[in-house]
Amino acid sequence: VAIHVGSVAHVAAFCKSGERVLVGTEKHELLCYDIRSSAALPVWGEVGLRGPVRKLKPSPHNSSLCAAATDAPSVLLVNVDTGKIDRTLTHHRDFVRALSWDKQVPGRLYTGSWDKSVAEVRIS
Repeated sequence: VAIHVGSVAHVAAFCKSGERVLVGTEKHELLCYDIRSSAALPVWGEVGLRGPVRKLKPSPHNSSLCAAATDAPSVLLVNVDTGKIDRTLTHHRDFVRALSWDKQVPGRLYTGSWDKSVAEVRIS
């Protein structure tokens, strides 16, 4: 499957058990495509983000949740079904480049930044 997103894609991740792919672009967009569809248009798109998305990490415990690391610096918690940004985390002072969900503990997310810190965040 090839998707033309219209600008440079920085990152992509499969979500919803491989049914959807999220793409972060250089134009500060987060786009969602349903790969089962023959339509080449996004299901939803978040445009005008404060910075480009550099890392995407779907939750292993909630198929509707994906964390997105940005240059803003922030971490966006995105609902994969609707495209709604459920929460914006702004606990870092520089680019966020690392995301890791704890596979053993639902809702525990680790984030790493160019500010030389790693933070544990609990998502309820």
